[in-house]
Amino acid sequence: MELQLRAVPAYSTLYGMAYGAKHIMEMEDGVTATPVFGPGGSLNRTFYTQFTIGAATGNTVRVDSFILNSSFYNTSTNTKLAIVYSKTGFTTSDSTNVTGGVGADGLTLAGTANGAFATPVSLTNQTAGTTTNYRFALNGADGVLLQTGETLTVRIYNSCGSSSAGRYGKIKDAMFKGLANNALPVTIQQFTAIAEKNNVQTSWTISNEINIQKYIVERSLDGSNFISVGTVLASNINGTKKYSFTDMNAVKQVIYYRLKIVEKDGSFNYSKIVVLNNQTKSSINIFPNPAKNQIAITHTTATENGIVLVTDLLGKNIITQKVNANTNQTLINITALKAGVYVVKFLNGTTENSLQFIKQ
Repeated sequence: MELQLRAVPAYSTLYGMAYGAKHIMEMEDGVTATPVFGPGGSLNRTFYTQFTIGAATGNTVRVDSFILNSSFYNTSTNTKLAIVYSKTGFTTSDSTNVTGGVGADGLTLAGTANGAFATPVSLTNQTAGTTTNYRFALNGADGVLLQTGETLTVRIYNSCGSSSAGRYGKIKDAMFKGLANNALPVTIQQFTAIAEKNNVQTSWTISNEINIQKYIVERSLDGSNFISVGTVLASNINGTKKYSFTDMNAVKQVIYYRLKIVEKDGSFNYSKIVVLNNQTKSSINIFPNPAKNQIAITHTTATENGIVLVTDLLGKNIITQKVNANTNQTLINITALKAGVYVVKFLNGTTENSLQFIKQ
């Protein structure tokens, strides 16, 4: 492969990070080869630059925007840029496009060129540095909330239609912007959801309630997509206080609840998720739920044919574990599972019982 001498360094204070125009992720210390790889003039999911941010132990982070300077060196032929983000490192289907932002002229980006993968921004030709600034919103006005241990990964996709040597894409001063809290502004001592006929009674006990505006009770049928079902205003009194909200005519199936805790300045955090199983009473229970590494399943005393299955919501079997005879509890290691909702089935001879749980 014939190599051309680099026109700009791979990393410098003037240009930032520079990479071969048709060799995204094919850099060799700033030297670009004859352009036979890379995305060419159209964006390609295979070629990207990636940045990741996370919430440290004891902290919550709301990431509002991703900001960077970006342009191309010595070309403006199909020089495109798009931003996509994910909370799972793109291991599940949660890949999300930016929702617009502000362009180099300080004006709101048009919907036809807002930085999404299908509607990318057109980058300018800039040889005297990398000063063209873009600010992209993440999840509109709400931002993306990261709890302790969670991460947000942003991928930058570029393309370039020029096939000549000495053309480079450039990124400089990339940063995330948002709000970090050292801890939740209120302590949720207990949060429960209990079925009462056709309704669900949610209740929560709090302490250290400071500058809280309201609690929004949210419900989900899959543990992932939540809707608001009610709001309770905060009292902001000293000591502990118990709040409650009744979800009327709740659907008779597995339901997930959480609290959106809104502060007076508009910032917010979420409580843990609680699970209500409102189906026909099952003879098994799962603890904890949600869970990260292991679940304990209590069930009727197993026979020698007893097994536990863990499936996804489509019924695909993921874990099969034989249950020891004459026992009524089985431990399942779920560390390898991706975050999401799963079903546990206990089969004991001709009987079968099932419940859902959330893997965090």
